[in-house]
Amino acid sequence: MLKGRKFKVWAYTVSHKTLFLRSEIQLEDLEYDTNYNPNCTIDIEFSGVDYMEIESEFILVSIQEKTSYKRPEKEYELKHNKGTSIIRAKSCLIGKSEWIDQHRIDDISLAYPEILKIN
Repeated sequence: MLKGRKFKVWAYTVSHKTLFLRSEIQLEDLEYDTNYNPNCTIDIEFSGVDYMEIESEFILVSIQEKTSYKRPEKEYELKHNKGTSIIRAKSCLIGKSEWIDQHRIDDISLAYPEILKIN
């Protein structure tokens, strides 16, 4: 569901060390590597971000979690059409919704209708 979607850096808060990436809405007249799902966005939410090296927008190929015995944070490797991005964070949540003008950075009480991954 994530592969082939175009993602953008949606928001980052220094105070909460939280990074939000959001996919674009899939449009009816375009062809996608994933199943067509109109009005659906996917958020990738990183908490406790310690380090990030990321493009502002990209088409995602894969996301892998790597752990290190030397750090409490996990390292997430995002492979995309522009190369590889690295994010070190304590956790990652991937949620699916139909939000367009809403996101959890403004309202943490929002709950994703569907959670795709949490760790």
